[in-house]
Amino acid sequence: MGFCSVIAIGLAVTAMRNWRYIHLCNAIIMGTGVILTLSRGGILSYVGTLVLLGVLLAMSRSERTKRLVVVQAALAGSLLVAGYLAYTSIAHEL
Repeated sequence: MGFCSVIAIGLAVTAMRNWRYIHLCNAIIMGTGVILTLSRGGILSYVGTLVLLGVLLAMSRSERTKRLVVVQAALAGSLLVAGYLAYTSIAHEL
């Protein structure tokens, strides 16, 4: 799910009009699913791929970088909501 979410973010950055929002919703749902599974390896690989995608898009210095900030902000917000919802489960597992 984590890698498919990163692909959906890439599609959201390059998509036109309404397709951008469809891919963004897909990425948010899959990113939330990764967090809610409480898989430490899945969460670490998901965060690692997000960092790598951010670095690669920041190095490209195109107009799409502005869109990436919005996409990652929305994704981070959804992950914060998922973390808040699963906080007791995460604290219990640790």
